[in-house]
Amino acid sequence: MGIVSNFKAATDIDRMKSRFQKEIDRFLGKEGELKYLYIPRAFPRNDGGFSISYNLIIDKTEKGEEKIILWGHLLGLDQTLPGKTLAPRQDLIIFDDIGLVVPVFPYDPKLKYLPDFVVTGKPKKRLGAIPFLAGKKFDVIECRLLGYRLERRCVFEYTLDMKQNDGIERIKVVAKIARPKKIAAALKIFEKFSATEMTADSSDGLTVPEYLGCDNDHGIILMEFVSGRSLHSLIGNRSFPESCHEAGRLIRKLHSISLGDLPYYTADDELDSLSKIVDIINSVFPELGEAFGDAYSGITRGRIGDDYAVGPVHRDFYDKQTLHSPGRATLLDFDNMALSDPALDYGNFMAHLDLRRYQSPENEMMIIDGSEAFVSGYESAGKEFTKRVNWWRAAALLRLAGLYSLRPRWKSIAKNLLLEINSSQEGKNILSGEKR
Repeated sequence: MGIVSNFKAATDIDRMKSRFQKEIDRFLGKEGELKYLYIPRAFPRNDGGFSISYNLIIDKTEKGEEKIILWGHLLGLDQTLPGKTLAPRQDLIIFDDIGLVVPVFPYDPKLKYLPDFVVTGKPKKRLGAIPFLAGKKFDVIECRLLGYRLERRCVFEYTLDMKQNDGIERIKVVAKIARPKKIAAALKIFEKFSATEMTADSSDGLTVPEYLGCDNDHGIILMEFVSGRSLHSLIGNRSFPESCHEAGRLIRKLHSISLGDLPYYTADDELDSLSKIVDIINSVFPELGEAFGDAYSGITRGRIGDDYAVGPVHRDFYDKQTLHSPGRATLLDFDNMALSDPALDYGNFMAHLDLRRYQSPENEMMIIDGSEAFVSGYESAGKEFTKRVNWWRAAALLRLAGLYSLRPRWKSIAKNLLLEINSSQEGKNILSGEKR
């Protein structure tokens, strides 16, 4: 089978539910019925394959239901299946007929210390090596998974009981586990933020999380736990527009500070990235190829100039990257920070709100109000800036259309996102004050 056939087989929910059911007894070491399987995400990989996320709900009879998150690596054409002895049998599922390798969490072939941060007893030892906790007496009460991406990163929320002379203090911390190179890069960004006005005690409440410490050898960085709700989770809540206003102020503040040396990211870099996505979609879903090709050609023809002042940009700024609590808005996740056009973040945020209107049509007017509140919070000025926002927004829409077409649940909205590109390029959108 080719990579296209393999991808379609690996994202066929009914087929994969049946196949995972046969594996449950082995990788769980216990009986259970797979009641539900959901494929929330699928990403193309640089090696020519795909990463595919599987969420499983397993009914364990008298013990109730258990949710398991797995990531599969669908191999590219030039890759060979790993030997089945590379990991303990219970840690690796191989569907050799379609070239799909599924490590059973917390085993991860690239994050070799990840099990040490999950398995009972070991997190305390690993956390105790971090300066923030070194030499202190504490117990790990709970380890909650916040996010995971195969071979890239895993984020936990730990609840700790800190033993003091006068009793026990319960605290929460957030830990990010990644490859040491990525942890080192994250540490540098935190060090840069420490000299800005975005620290946790910032008087205007526009912040980043406080850095607590790291163990680079084992690939972990520790941050403060910030209470609050993500902007995404507030869709449908009456506080959503106000929180969008704060998100606008937050990203504008990031654009106004100095963070020193960062890699550059240009419009040409964006076009190169989009070209790869279009090629992938054309190969997997040829019926969408013409629409994606036309959209890419239009974005290429409308490429913005380079006569703008670059500044620090987030490069992945959208509604899941901010936390909101009374008096505080917190920016998350700095893996893609770069020097670029500030309109990039603005356009990417607005494109994601376009996406949310199709995912949550019952909240369309609230989302439109939220986008207008974001515009007000950012306080952008000038037609040239708005023109650049429209271009980055169109580019983000094409990227989102490609990525979401790979997700079974959302493939149907890809064409809607492509249609949004024309209005975005022409300025016939929320930025011009026009409501749909």
